[in-house]
Amino acid sequence: MTPVRSLLLLLITGCVSIGSDLMPTPVVYLEEEGVDPFRGLSQADQDPSLTVFYATDRGAKGTAAARGYTNEATDTVRLGKAAVRIGGERITWPELHAASRAAKRSHSLPLRFDHAAELGTLGNASGERAFADALNAELGRTRARVLNVYVHGYNVDFQNPCRVAAGLSHYMRGEGVWLAFAWPSHQNPLAYGADVRRSFEAAPHLALVLDFLSRRTRATRINVVGNSAGTALVTEGLALLRETYPERDEAGLRRLRIGTVVYSAAVLEWKVFSAALRRFQDLPGRISVLVSPDDAVLRTLGFFGSTRVGATDPAQLTEEQRGALAAAQKVELIDATRTRVPGESGGFGGHFAWLTHSWVSSDVLVSLQYGLAPDARGLVAMKDRRAWYFPEDYPQRIVEIVRAARAER
Repeated sequence: MTPVRSLLLLLITGCVSIGSDLMPTPVVYLEEEGVDPFRGLSQADQDPSLTVFYATDRGAKGTAAARGYTNEATDTVRLGKAAVRIGGERITWPELHAASRAAKRSHSLPLRFDHAAELGTLGNASGERAFADALNAELGRTRARVLNVYVHGYNVDFQNPCRVAAGLSHYMRGEGVWLAFAWPSHQNPLAYGADVRRSFEAAPHLALVLDFLSRRTRATRINVVGNSAGTALVTEGLALLRETYPERDEAGLRRLRIGTVVYSAAVLEWKVFSAALRRFQDLPGRISVLVSPDDAVLRTLGFFGSTRVGATDPAQLTEEQRGALAAAQKVELIDATRTRVPGESGGFGGHFAWLTHSWVSSDVLVSLQYGLAPDARGLVAMKDRRAWYFPEDYPQRIVEIVRAARAER
């Protein structure tokens, strides 16, 4: 099969493969030996329906109370909240609770988008106030007041990132809030090039949103998760945010409260990533880069250029990669698939590991929730400590770590 046909096959099956159903149970939360993430939830939070917030520069249609969004790219950033229900219409909380901790589920748990309510737009004082008030109220109901921003990949509609954020939010109930940054990707697997261009064009809007969140919310940390083509947008958005405050030193930048930045299946070439890191590496608390040398999608993209960051083999780093890592002390490479778990591959050689591999998803959630370094999350360093892997006893390690972290609060 030619590289072009391989690329089309892989990308057609690509980013739309996530977000339809609730992610598999992270190993840290398994029913028998794991931590119960829902213990201590208030009665009001024991609900199959939940709220995620969003910011989007898509075109709008319908009324503000029942807003829909188109593929049109606009200069307006719209702010709102979306309702998503997990499971069927008749599922009860005890049923969802049990299924959310099961190693194997008897049936899937669909993520059902209900509606979006637009609260305002950036640049409009009353709309900004309404959105900030709603977001701060939701943060106030959590223990840690952590705000997580999810930036999706290509070939998805507005609803998809809201559903993905809802699934992640489900496992962080009572701990933090999720916001989907929904840039105007097409729903066309052949529009990859056009979507990559749109992701870069949306970067100034992401920078504005992150700046707004840092100024107007009571979040203790603002984490950012970029997936696949969304990693290019995250990179440029963070660089532009850093350039908004050129006079600030690292201590001053901490007031922006950018915490952990997670790169999943990063499509960037190393030379681009390395150059961009120099523009913003002093901004976040840490930069966690999930890599899988078997990532079939990124390896196919490699036919059209050099190795993509997300397909890096941490055991065989090139001089270029070592140089980039040496200059970026906050970057941690996480080998997402070297430790084999029966029945778990992370999809397409690890392209979706951050959601579908129970060990990797556990690390992502714990990193976002607690802001811990890799060794404090149960990972083991490779010999040069520039990359980390999952040891065979990782499930036991991460359960003990999370139990201890919860006990300290």
